[in-house]
Amino acid sequence: MHRVPSSTIASTIVAVVFLAVQWTETQAEAQTSPQSSETETLQAVTLVFGYYDEEPSPWDGSVSISAGAITKIRPHHFRQEDKISNKDNSWQVSTKPWPNRLFSAHLHPREFPRPILNAVRPIGITIEYRGPETAVMQIKLKEPRKLPGVTFGVSDEQAESFGMKAQADQFQLRLHDLPESGWLQLLNGRILAFRVPPVEQITKSEYEDDYPSVHVDQTGNMWVAWIGYRDKEDEVLVRRRHEGAWSEPMTVSDSPGDHFSTDMAMDATGRLWVVWSQREDSDWHLMARAYDGTKWGPIEQLTHGAGNNIFHRITSDSEGTLHVVWQGSRGGRFDILSKSLKGNRWTDEIALSDPDRPQRANDWMPAVAADRSGTV
Repeated sequence: MHRVPSSTIASTIVAVVFLAVQWTETQAEAQTSPQSSETETLQAVTLVFGYYDEEPSPWDGSVSISAGAITKIRPHHFRQEDKISNKDNSWQVSTKPWPNRLFSAHLHPREFPRPILNAVRPIGITIEYRGPETAVMQIKLKEPRKLPGVTFGVSDEQAESFGMKAQADQFQLRLHDLPESGWLQLLNGRILAFRVPPVEQITKSEYEDDYPSVHVDQTGNMWVAWIGYRDKEDEVLVRRRHEGAWSEPMTVSDSPGDHFSTDMAMDATGRLWVVWSQREDSDWHLMARAYDGTKWGPIEQLTHGAGNNIFHRITSDSEGTLHVVWQGSRGGRFDILSKSLKGNRWTDEIALSDPDRPQRANDWMPAVAADRSGTV
């Protein structure tokens, strides 16, 4: 679609792969015998620093792992001045004050009802790694952190004399201690740790990418389609993930233009259909194109006449018949419309909206699904 300088740059698309991990409840000491990281599943853990801090403070540090390997550190709620170095698995981050606009109603963070939970804006990192559940992460902080709730009103020197640790500049995270859901509190609650799915970037910096859709076919292949924006024009792109590897991006649209949104489904013959909205003169029309595994077929225009056709969705039923629904401008208002692919022929469109509703009532953004019996 057309972009203007004030618009928000679209986020880089990532494919999120959820991992099936069996977590143990044992509290035994972690084993540190050598492990082959190449055979371990990619996993990730997020650390949120300064969650209960009262004042902004730096949280620079580094991390190592006793078995396996750290593959990457990613930002979590970073700002421009925060940094990561994947060469030595270190970071330079700080918690920050909340923007003043959050308190425009003259509420302090500790007043009720609270506009926010925290006195400062927490910040964190996500650590992607390959390693066994018995592995231990060693986190080292550049500056010691005071441990809240430990000294019970006595000075740090008195606490140390009693054998209580008042500050810490390093700590361990035993991976098998992380719960399947929820979080683990570290350093007496000053750091939160929780499991997250690792992510994989599947687009490159040559485009600004948005409007992704995902389809998984019957053989387990993952297909991702999206709109790529470059040089003030759009293209429709697709990649396939097969046996753990991504194909090179395939261009679905026949030429750069003004395109909007994507969705995909597989028909009865195993062809992947990609549907998008494309501006033709002053109107937006739905386009569809099929891929048979070796080549792309011709682009088919699904809507005609005056009016915009947008916010489309597509699904297939138990017999492989495709069903497309969308929001279309008809008679001065938006209706929800549908058409189906039976064999190699698209049916005429059907209006699903109530024709007797008030004239000024618009219907928007449909969704579609089919059950095992073929009911749509």
